[in-house]
Amino acid sequence: MKMEECSRFDICSAPLCPLDEEIDKRYWYPGEQICKAQKHNKHRWIKKQRSIVKRQTKTWLGKATNYQVLFDASRPRKMSEETRLKMQAILKKAREVKNAAQTK
Repeated sequence: MKMEECSRFDICSAPLCPLDEEIDKRYWYPGEQICKAQKHNKHRWIKKQRSIVKRQTKTWLGKATNYQVLFDASRPRKMSEETRLKMQAILKKAREVKNAAQTK
């Protein structure tokens, strides 16, 4: 599919379009429009854009960013087995504390 074939082509002004062949050359600032085409709303990097805007993430605000940076930031983190087990223990302890507070 080409950009011109998108149903939102005439009304969309999102600088990063999933259909743009030259998306690597484009930049996006928080506050600019994000692609709203239903067909593309599952892309991880578009979800990352929405998250940045919703949470007003200070490390992203006021900075231009491109597709590749958003994509890399939205990828699941790789962690060692040891780190994963530590995280699980921390989460388990937090759940126990929360449950104990709720039962009081």
